[in-house]
Amino acid sequence: MKWMKEHDVILRVFALLLAAMLWVYVMSARNTDKTVEYRNIPVQLDGLDQLAQNNLVILSGSNNTVSVKVTGAFNSVLDMSEEYITATASVGSIIEPGTYSLNYRVVVDASGVTLAQKSPSKIEIVVDSMSAVSVPVEVEFTGTLPEGLTISDYSVSPDAIVVRGAESILKQIRKARVVYDVSGLTRTTQTSVRYTLLDAQDNEITDVHVAADLPSTMLALTVKQKGTIPLTVRFANGEHITERMINYRIEPEEIMLMGDPDAIAVLNQIELGTIDLQELEDEGTIVYTMPVMLPNGVLSEEALPAEATVTLTLNGYAFREMTVSQSRIREDGLLTYPEQTVTFRVFGPESAVSRLKESDFTLTPEYDLMSLTAGENTLTCAVESDIRTLYIYPGAEIVAQVSEEALAAARNAAPSNQPPSEP
Repeated sequence: MKWMKEHDVILRVFALLLAAMLWVYVMSARNTDKTVEYRNIPVQLDGLDQLAQNNLVILSGSNNTVSVKVTGAFNSVLDMSEEYITATASVGSIIEPGTYSLNYRVVVDASGVTLAQKSPSKIEIVVDSMSAVSVPVEVEFTGTLPEGLTISDYSVSPDAIVVRGAESILKQIRKARVVYDVSGLTRTTQTSVRYTLLDAQDNEITDVHVAADLPSTMLALTVKQKGTIPLTVRFANGEHITERMINYRIEPEEIMLMGDPDAIAVLNQIELGTIDLQELEDEGTIVYTMPVMLPNGVLSEEALPAEATVTLTLNGYAFREMTVSQSRIREDGLLTYPEQTVTFRVFGPESAVSRLKESDFTLTPEYDLMSLTAGENTLTCAVESDIRTLYIYPGAEIVAQVSEEALAAARNAAPSNQPPSEP
């Protein structure tokens, strides 16, 4: 007994008996059938090509899964997995839309294992007709253009999108919307943009059962610059009137234009043309009507006036008709002057012109001795004044008389072959 205690003989015998009992139990269990359940086994659909040829599409049920129980010897079940299980159903015989409950077949490709149960007994699918619709493309701009710029025109190409798919989904689609941010846009541009399919309530439609022929459309934007541009005019100085002597008014003074930003950026005025100030000498005040012509590529944002009016008046200068008596005609010994008045026109600073009087002028007759006739003669005369800022228009006329005796004596006294001189 002492030896047995020292060497743990009893414990060793007990462990050996326990191991033998466990071996007998395991061997007994391995020879007993075992059942295992596999879930979420996908059901593969056969006949999809035939379904498409019938112009049909599966709206729901294409991703059905089932549960499968298999039974077999312990070792056989232990060695298999769900990869050995296939579930299939056929849709090739379906020829019209509707909801269908389909039988499906389960195959267990593992030795020693058989199908015990499948659940559910049938799968359900919904089939819809395939169709196509064309929906308009709508453009929505977001953001803000730089100041002074505007989108004068835009277009999309194509302007309608063809969408194909399940008919029940297509009926919900109303439009394709493009959203484009114009922030910072400074030039006319063309770009490819994607769109979103929307229903009547502007909800996005992302159903996998519809697809568009094109993923995007081409958006073309015409960007114009707006600007208020003044109207101007050039002047050609007259003989005595220069631009500094006049006031002028243009109506309208400016017009609102729209055009290519580069063109508008360098356009600081619209020139109407040139006015000859010589015409003002004859009128004093004058109104011109001049056509408004725009450069190429520039448009008027508002109704463009075909013409502009330019009104010219003198600025601090004036014309005046002066009338003096024959007393201001210089005597020359040959001519006599009946009672008369002489009228001529003067131009100068308004302050000087307004104070003119008869005594400011002297008239000197101009004549050719050989052209005089005895009796009454109408002669031109030079009008002179000590006021140097005046311009006196030529052409003043006087009436002078000469006797036949005085005329003959003057001609005899004149040197021969010498043109007569003006007094």
